Amino acid sequence: MPYSETTITALDALRRALVSNHFDGMHQALRGAAYFESPMIRPKDGRTYGAGLDRMSPTAQALLRTFYLGEAAEAEEIAALIGEEALAALVSLGLVAREANRVSFEAFRLVPYQGQFFWVNRFLGGEKRDDFAVYLGPDSYALAQRIPACPGKSVLDVCSGSGVQAITAAARMGVETVVGLELLPEAIRVAEINAALNGVAARVQFRRSDLFAALAPGETFDLILCNPPFVPCPPDLALPEYSGSGPTGTDFMARFLTELPRVLARPGRVRLVFDGYGDQAGTGVDELVRRFLKENPEFGAALYLPCRTLVTDSFLARLGLTILMYSGLGDAEMQRVGESVYRHFLRLGFTHTYPNALLELDSDVAPPRRGRLEVIRAFSAWHPGSVPEWCYRPDVAQRFELHLADGAVVPVLQSDAPFLRSINGQTTVESLLRSITADGRADIDVLEHLVSLCAQLEEHGAMRHAAAGVS
Repeated sequence: MPYSETTITALDALRRALVSNHFDGMHQALRGAAYFESPMIRPKDGRTYGAGLDRMSPTAQALLRTFYLGEAAEAEEIAALIGEEALAALVSLGLVAREANRVSFEAFRLVPYQGQFFWVNRFLGGEKRDDFAVYLGPDSYALAQRIPACPGKSVLDVCSGSGVQAITAAARMGVETVVGLELLPEAIRVAEINAALNGVAARVQFRRSDLFAALAPGETFDLILCNPPFVPCPPDLALPEYSGSGPTGTDFMARFLTELPRVLARPGRVRLVFDGYGDQAGTGVDELVRRFLKENPEFGAALYLPCRTLVTDSFLARLGLTILMYSGLGDAEMQRVGESVYRHFLRLGFTHTYPNALLELDSDVAPPRRGRLEVIRAFSAWHPGSVPEWCYRPDVAQRFELHLADGAVVPVLQSDAPFLRSINGQTTVESLLRSITADGRADIDVLEHLVSLCAQLEEHGAMRHAAAGVS
């Protein structure tokens, strides 16, 4: 949608205000390593962020508290930060609400990332939202980080959402045209605002489309990006369009691979990020890709699996977010939905998930790679929370095993949530103990579990001297 000159000028003024006040840099300083992993905030992070904000300048505090954390403020305060014209434009675009002299951020948040700024639906982990069309999440970041430095002249972004991949690609060297395809009208509206805010509207076009339907015959692209729906959906449950993808979570990807050859230029590249579901050996996506390569032997493919987690753990931490965003669901109904999805996973034998998996397809590869799929498992190379790996015990319904690098096997119940959270990627008994006891402030439930853990490990001869500092 073409915006008026007044709106473009106001969005440009907003961007200049954000840049001059170091909005992105202050956001990174506030969140640390989490800045690169996800835009999502957990409610318990509020205390930590509050302490960090108190050490910042008044302007940085005001920007982060309002635009990013969503705290309401006086209109004069917002106007002093970004200008009255920019504030008026945000109100007219429906991004903020103004009543009398008060400005609120009920529907949207502004997320700064890598020098760019994205309006997305308001989301804090644990909140219930009636709509979540304008998505930005960990998988969005994972794909944006994998856009090549020189993508080619034309880029296609499928399932564009907030437009983060399309806008990031438009800023790359040599890119002349970017098309973003998205099914949800509200996402397209906000993605167009984001493109204008980031100064790339002249090179980015968003179209409403189910997969490639909005492309003209013969329209091809040098690079195709896709962050598809990937959640397995039981027959008795209708997940939103932006998450559900058939019984196994691969329906959209199967359609994508079938229609891909007609819209990819030669030579051409594809980057697709998704959460895979399967067993300890891998995901069902492998078979889809091998079928594609059999029909298109000129391609080479690589599937990167950066981490592996247990289905129940992933369900609570990631899939649960989708359920929480169901409109109008009470606690009892959400529990019913969660149990339905969990039973569906068990029926399919989905014991593990592979978050932020990356599929690369390349039509210009050396002969040894043509027609071949390389699967790269790099579990230890991911962020700390991805290790250790959890292994499912199907013979005991809610019991799991923690396999540590030094050979110790720790039985853990799913209900031991405080203990599970405390592990934080430790891979040996000693490092686990150091992590839990380092600051002396571990949760009492964690310490009680630790005592039990030490006894079990000592009984099996795995503890040795590691328990020396525990009382």
